[in-house]
Amino acid sequence: MIFKKADSALIIVVILLVSFAWWGGKAVNTENSAFVGKLPMFENNFVEHRTFNEKLNKMFPYYEPDGTTYKRKIATYFEQKEAEAGSLYKEIIDSIPNLIEWEGNDGKTFLQPPTNFMVKEDLQKLHLIFPEYRKLICQLREERWQGGSGRGVAILSCEIYEMEKYIDLLKFYREQFISSS
Repeated sequence: MIFKKADSALIIVVILLVSFAWWGGKAVNTENSAFVGKLPMFENNFVEHRTFNEKLNKMFPYYEPDGTTYKRKIATYFEQKEAEAGSLYKEIIDSIPNLIEWEGNDGKTFLQPPTNFMVKEDLQKLHLIFPEYRKLICQLREERWQGGSGRGVAILSCEIYEMEKYIDLLKFYREQFISSS
């Protein structure tokens, strides 16, 4: 049952991503676009990505000492980030208690048992579709390379960026669901 729901979710995510990548790219890449003022989230996302790439280029200077070593270092860093995300995901899934104790605005606490299985199920779905999401959004974002020699590294850098955003999200969920118990 999870796979059928995940397949439906994946289709929806892909449609949204294609729309986001096309519209987002148009809004940001056009200097005087009317969309920029109306859709600041797209501009902000691309600015963050640009800033991330600058940070990544400081960590791994472009083609130093040579192209093969540079690409290997970027790929190794990606694998480390992927392992970090997997570890965080496993920690969250394994640690979500059967009951979550929440503190209300009035300082009183209450238990919320029925949602924990849904939280786990939703996290499992997210973790299942995330690699495909990451791959597609980065292929679309880096299409400007059109098969050039820098496309592979550009896509990998984008995937590292998306992975770091995912790791931040998992850290938030860890705080939300584990620390609150």
